[in-house]
Amino acid sequence: MTSGPIPPRGKIDVDTPFAESIGFTSDKFKEWSYLWYEDGILWISLVGTVRPGNGDFRAMMEKIEGAGFTFRIPSPMGQMIKIGIEQKWNVGSDDRCTFFTNEEAWG
Repeated sequence: MTSGPIPPRGKIDVDTPFAESIGFTSDKFKEWSYLWYEDGILWISLVGTVRPGNGDFRAMMEKIEGAGFTFRIPSPMGQMIKIGIEQKWNVGSDDRCTFFTNEEAWG
């Protein structure tokens, strides 16, 4: 069960009302970044931070988890793999991709 605002279905750009509620704002994330919400899952689709290593991504993920959202980070690469391992997120897969998630079924 989630607490706080429920995102609209589909693409979530930075600085939109839901994005602001989780700290997904243009002072922290690049303008081309976006999330996706579908079927109760918040997909961390394409995210670039303005100040890498500053903790903005971690803070956003803590807000997402704290609000009770299920998330998936599809096809992680590079730094995202390192972050997922450090955070001990579960690894899952479906017919589209492999992903990091906080879903218990994949643990």
